Amino acid sequence: MNIEMFDRLYLQLFQENKEILDQIRDTDDEIGTVLRIHLICEQFLEIYICSFCNQEKMFWFQEKANSEEQKITISFDHKLKMAKSLKLPDWGYNIFANVNTIRNRLAHRINGQIDYARLESILSFIKSDVEPLIPFHKHFLDKFSLPDHSEEGGLFKFLNKIKTSEPRMTLVLSIYYTLIFLNLNIREKYETNE
Repeated sequence: MNIEMFDRLYLQLFQENKEILDQIRDTDDEIGTVLRIHLICEQFLEIYICSFCNQEKMFWFQEKANSEEQKITISFDHKLKMAKSLKLPDWGYNIFANVNTIRNRLAHRINGQIDYARLESILSFIKSDVEPLIPFHKHFLDKFSLPDHSEEGGLFKFLNKIKTSEPRMTLVLSIYYTLIFLNLNIREKYETNE
C-alpha cells in the first residue's frame, strides 16, 4: 500500500466533494443523494485499489502517446470485489455492497425510495464495526469538529433515531463516518507495516 498516495488522493476526494456533501444536506432529492454518495464510494474504492497497487492511473488508459487518456469502465461491483481481494475490511465491503444495492434499486424504479432493509444492514455494520472504533479515534473526531454522538447514546443510536424521518441523511452520515473510519483503519494498518 502506497500510504502517501492514499492520503493525498483521499484528501483530494473530500476536497473535491465537499460542495457535493453540502448540497446533499440541503436537498430532499433522494435519488440525487444516493447517486452522489454512490459515486463518492466508487471514487474511494478506486483510491484504495490504486494505492494498494501503487498505480495512480490504474483506471485510465492512453492508446497512443499523443492521445487523450480515457477512463476504463469497470462496474462498482467489480471494483468492490477487487478492493475486497486487496484486503478492504469486511465491514467496509458490506457497507459499500449495501450502498450499491440501494443505488441500483433506486435508480431503476420510478418514485423509488431508499431501501430500509439495506439501510438497516448498513446501520448494523456501523454498530458492530464502526462505533467500537470511535473511542480510539476520538482525538481525530475532535480535531475536525466531528461529533461522536455520545450525548445521543452513540453514533448507532443517533443514526437509528433519525433513519425513519431522514433516511437520506442517515445514509449520508453513515457513509461519511464509514469513509473516515476506513481511512483511519487503513492508515493504522499500513503505516505500522512500513
